[in-house]
Amino acid sequence: MSFRKLSLSSLANVGGQVVAAISAFLVSPVLIHNLGEADYGLWLLAFSIIGYLELLDLGMTGTAVRFFSNSIGTDNQSRLAALFLAFRKFYRYSGAAIALLGLLCAVIGWLLPEYRETQRTLFLTMAPVGLLLGLTFACRVYASLLRARLLYHHLSLINIGRLVVFTAAVMTVGSELDLPRLVAIYATLVILEQLGIFLLGKPHVPSEQITPMTREEWKPVFAHASKNVVGRIAESLRWRTDKQVIAGFVSLPAVTQYGVGVRIPTLFFSLLTALFGSQFIAAFSQMAESRSLEERREFLKMTLQICAAFSYSGGLILFFLTPSFIELWLGPGFDEAKKIALILLPPWAILGALSPLNCFLISVGKHGRVASMSISGAIINLVLSLVLVNYLGLHGVVVATAIEFTLI
Repeated sequence: MSFRKLSLSSLANVGGQVVAAISAFLVSPVLIHNLGEADYGLWLLAFSIIGYLELLDLGMTGTAVRFFSNSIGTDNQSRLAALFLAFRKFYRYSGAAIALLGLLCAVIGWLLPEYRETQRTLFLTMAPVGLLLGLTFACRVYASLLRARLLYHHLSLINIGRLVVFTAAVMTVGSELDLPRLVAIYATLVILEQLGIFLLGKPHVPSEQITPMTREEWKPVFAHASKNVVGRIAESLRWRTDKQVIAGFVSLPAVTQYGVGVRIPTLFFSLLTALFGSQFIAAFSQMAESRSLEERREFLKMTLQICAAFSYSGGLILFFLTPSFIELWLGPGFDEAKKIALILLPPWAILGALSPLNCFLISVGKHGRVASMSISGAIINLVLSLVLVNYLGLHGVVVATAIEFTLI
C-alpha cells in the first residue's frame, strides 16, 4: 500500500467536500427562494425516493473495491481481470433495470390527472433522476477500479468540476430557475461526469487473459456482498425515510426546513468520511496482504485518535456557530432548521469519530457486524420516527435520528 496515494486520496476527498460545501452554501438560497419551499421539498423528496433504487447495487460496490484491492495488493492481474469483467456485466444489467424504472415513473407522471399536480410533478422529476442513476450504475465499475487503486483524486477532480459548473449555471439562471431547468442542468452535468469517469477508468482496466473464477473463488465475493446489501438497506432507511415521513405526516415546506437543518451536520460528516472513509477500506485491504495484524491495529489506533480529535473539536465549534450562520446564509424564517442542526450535530460527531473503525472491520471481513448494527439502528430510527412524529411533529423525526446515532 502506498501511503502517498492514501494521503493524496484523503486530500482529494477533502477538497471535493470543501467544494461541495461552498456549492451548497451558494446554491441553496437560490434554489429555495426561486423554487419556493414546496418545490424545493419536492426536489429533495424525488432524490430521496429514487435513492431506494441504490439497493439494486446489492452490496457490490463495496465488494468490488475490496476484492479489486486484494488483487492489486497481491499483483494478481488475471484475477483482477476476471473480477472486473463480472462486475461490469452486473452493473450494466442493474443500470438498465434502474433506467426502465425511471421510464416507468415518467409514464405514471404523464398518466396522472392535472388536478393531482404535486404527485404528477414528483413523478416527472423522479423520471430523469432514475434514468441518470441507471447511467451512473453502468459506469460504477470504473469508479470502483479507480478507488481500489487509490486514485481518488481522479474522481474528486471530476466531482469538483461538476459542482463548479452546476453552481455557476444555477447562479446564472437565477430568478428564472424552475424545476425543469434545474433538472436539465443536473442531467447534463451528470452525463458529462460519468463520461469523465469512464475515460479516466478505462486505462486502468486489466488487459490480462481472463481465467474464469471457480465457484469456490466466487463464494467469498457473494458472502461479502450479501452482508454489504444489509448495510445498503440500513443506509437507505437511515438517510432517506426521514424526508418521506416528514412529507407524509407534516408538509413539503417542512421537508425544506429539514433539508436546511441537516445540511451543516451532513457536510461535516461528509468531510470526516472524506478524510477517514472508503479510501481506508482500500488501504486496510491492501495492508491485509502485506502487513501483520498488529501493524494494522496500530495504524487503526492512530487513525481513530486523529479522527476523534477532528470530529469532537469540529462538532463543538459548529454547535455554537451554526444558528448564526443559518440566519446569515438564508435569512429569517428558518428557526426550525436551526433547532434541527443543534439536535443532530452531537450524535453525528460521535458517529463520524468511528469512521476508521468501520473501514477496518470491513477490510478484515467483519462487515457483517457493521451491517447488523446499521440495520438495527435504521429500524429503531424508522419506528421511533413514525411514533414520535405524531406527538412532536417535525422534531419527533429529528429526535428519533439523534437517538439512533447515539445508541448505535
